[in-house]
Amino acid sequence: MYYLLVSKANPEDKNNIFEVINIFDFLIYAFWVMVPPLYFLVEYIHIFPDSCKIDKDVLDDFKYTQELGSKVWAGFIVILTTIVYAKYKKDLKF
Repeated sequence: MYYLLVSKANPEDKNNIFEVINIFDFLIYAFWVMVPPLYFLVEYIHIFPDSCKIDKDVLDDFKYTQELGSKVWAGFIVILTTIVYAKYKKDLKF
C-alpha cells in the first residue's frame, strides 16, 4: 500500500493528495479522527454496565466523563490538523 500511494509521488502533481501526503501521516490522522468516537460508543453500549444506566447520578458522571474525553479528542484533532497543514501547506491545493 505504501508503494502504491507514496513511492510514485511526483512533487509537481498536486492533484492527488495520496501522492503528496506521507501515508503514515494520513493513517495517524485517520486513526485519531475515527477510533475515539467509536470507542466512546462501544464503551457506552458494551462496557458500561446496564445496571449503572438506571442510576441517574452514575449515568450523569459517565456522560460528564465522556463529554470531557470528547473535548480533549477534539482539541487533539485541531492540533493534529494544524501540524499536518503546516507540514504540507505548500503541497496541498484546495
